[in-house]
Amino acid sequence: MELLWSDFLNSEWRDWRGSGQTEDRLDSGEWYVYMTKRWDLPPLGVERASKGAESAGAEKRESASDLPSETGTGSVIEAAAWAPRELPASAERDAMRAFRQRLLRMAQTLSEGRELTEADITALNAVMSAGPVTRRLLPAEAGGRSGLRLGHVPAGGGTAQWMAEVAASFAATAAIGDGTRVHFCDNADCRWVYYDDTRSRTKRYCEDRTCGNLMKVRRFRARQKLER
Repeated sequence: MELLWSDFLNSEWRDWRGSGQTEDRLDSGEWYVYMTKRWDLPPLGVERASKGAESAGAEKRESASDLPSETGTGSVIEAAAWAPRELPASAERDAMRAFRQRLLRMAQTLSEGRELTEADITALNAVMSAGPVTRRLLPAEAGGRSGLRLGHVPAGGGTAQWMAEVAASFAATAAIGDGTRVHFCDNADCRWVYYDDTRSRTKRYCEDRTCGNLMKVRRFRARQKLER
């Protein structure tokens, strides 16, 4: 299961097949388009694109150069009808990278069954305070009993608002989720971060049909080599 905060962490992409290729998607305009559409975040300096935009894959991509692509290894979201005008300023991206690194350490803390430190909590609160929200009564999603729901709508914009939304998503996991369900893919070439929502809590790989199958093949080949 992917959440806003884990999707943000996974912007530091590694080729799960072991080529050693990496990509920091904070430097990719298409990534900002994807995040805007996937998580309903305030647009960052984008404008309408020409017709014929392709579908974008919502989950892990096959390579560093195919974002957006028609399909991913998970669900497919509606085509992003936006084109990036420009990336956030270099200083803003550096701030996002620093936040991502700190959030990664917090995710590791939760995955190891440890509690966040006071410094971690203070840092999260500081990031969230930079992105205020307003309360709105909104139409409920399908299945709502009253047809209404109470929503929190971002009051600002820019990368500060984005980081505030990411921090709030992570804070919700820390406060009402189960931190021990925060996992890192067992494929050392991948290390994709995800929230294990399976009943057994034993999910080892981000995706069984990618990393799971790859690791089965590697183990099979290793056994064959030992038997020779």
